Amino acid sequence: SRAARKLFTGSAFSSATWGHQASSLSDTHILGLERAALASTGLKPEGRCRTFGLLAAFGLNGTPRARVIRETITSWIQLHRDMTPGVLVQLNKVWINIVNHLKQDLRVHKVRGILSNVIYILLKAGWFPLAFNSWEDPDGSRWYISNNNISPNVVAAAIIHSFFKIDLARANHHYNGKGVSNGIDVENTLRTLR
Repeated sequence: SRAARKLFTGSAFSSATWGHQASSLSDTHILGLERAALASTGLKPEGRCRTFGLLAAFGLNGTPRARVIRETITSWIQLHRDMTPGVLVQLNKVWINIVNHLKQDLRVHKVRGILSNVIYILLKAGWFPLAFNSWEDPDGSRWYISNNNISPNVVAAAIIHSFFKIDLARANHHYNGKGVSNGIDVENTLRTLR
């Protein structure tokens, strides 16, 4: 029911993810959150698709993974805006080292703090973190994160969309899922459901 979804979003999600910006969440933890979110929807487990169940109940930007991404990216951009020029120069050197370290072995236990968490999220989404303020998405578009010119929600939505494409590739193998890996029109699909 709607009340159950609100309870999950307002309290269960928040208590299960407290401090995730600094420590990250494993894929297993995200899967557990997604299953708990689906349990609050009232959709029966038999035959339901996690990707489309979450999409229908919470919307593309309201799923547990999407909220984790949005909160982390928002925290990073706010932190980035408060840094002094001297810190930014040092940050770029550290950023490249962490990217190389995580690319060799992309595991959540290597995440230590928000910097490595942001890199971890970007790599998992198929993005390439060129520098602390320059990221390339899977389509080859460059995203420049400067002090005030970009909204954290816009950047987070693009990363969420990349994860959604990965989920659609998985859902393509489910019953009656053939073809969804090519993408779906999320806005019109949800408009029809509402």
